[in-house]
Amino acid sequence: MPYDTISPFRPELSTRGKTVFITGGCIGIGIGIGASIAKAFAQSGAAIGIIGRREHLLKDRVPEIVAMSSYTEIKVQYVVADVTKYDQISDAFEKLSGSLGNVDIFVSNAGFLPKPTPLREADDTEWWTTFETNVKGNFNAVCAFLKYAAPKPILISVNSEIAHLPVMPGYSAYAASKIATDLPGAFIVWLSSPEAKFLKGKFVWTNWDVDDLKFRAQEIMSSKDLELTLVGPAFRANL
Repeated sequence: MPYDTISPFRPELSTRGKTVFITGGCIGIGIGIGASIAKAFAQSGAAIGIIGRREHLLKDRVPEIVAMSSYTEIKVQYVVADVTKYDQISDAFEKLSGSLGNVDIFVSNAGFLPKPTPLREADDTEWWTTFETNVKGNFNAVCAFLKYAAPKPILISVNSEIAHLPVMPGYSAYAASKIATDLPGAFIVWLSSPEAKFLKGKFVWTNWDVDDLKFRAQEIMSSKDLELTLVGPAFRANL
């Protein structure tokens, strides 16, 4: 269960009157995270559009998400689309924004994890599908989002820890593409609130303590901490 500071039921974190779109809305990065994010935003009062490739899963998720909200007027809709196909993802945003309104918050959560395989044995099609989804797919989704974004929109990109870990045999495609539960859902609702403005452009993990982050807000804003960058002699003058 999420702790009090990131509880979607806090009035300060309310998203009532806002529209949230989520790619990977039925599964997404880390099985079930997309659904967790959607349920947390339902608890905080948002209208929600979920986008994914598997219609049967999307249909199953809609009543689950609606059931999490105490707001009688909550709207939850889905559209089937593949983020690697720009026309599909653009059409999905057009359909959802036509019925729910322009997008206040976009959570880019779609991802693909191939079967762990040593690089010399990897299937080239599956290996490249990882890049198509995790890099091109997110590019397509963000471009579509910008076309239908409301004023002062918020973009949250969900990634995994694997880009930060030592070399893991068998995960060459996934780790490379990442370089280019309840807790994550509630954390992302908090991340979209004014309380988290100091983290704009930063990379954070959902298991970090929000109260500690808020205490260190000025330190974080005034430094390069929590940013993904290259550090070395050629770049030092700019840091």
